[in-house]
Amino acid sequence: MNETIFTEIKQSDLNSGHIRIKKDYKKHFPNEDCDIIVIVDNVKHSCKFRLRNHGAKPRSYTIALGKPLMSKLGMKLDTTIELRVIDNNEYKFI
Repeated sequence: MNETIFTEIKQSDLNSGHIRIKKDYKKHFPNEDCDIIVIVDNVKHSCKFRLRNHGAKPRSYTIALGKPLMSKLGMKLDTTIELRVIDNNEYKFI
């Protein structure tokens, strides 16, 4: 697989404990709300994945990492993070 996904961290992400997945990368994610696995420092974490396609205008997908995991990853305002697709519903922060 080895596709790389980039997303920029905004203040709303830091406040809510989630990251957004923009339309260019949606093809690498499930087509339904579910739990996915994210790998941080070789440790697997189960996280909620949400489509957020409500109404006429589709919105960014989200992954609920939680504030402690976001802090561990060193996520800060206006930084870009990278995720690599490992397998079906499994992603690794790089």
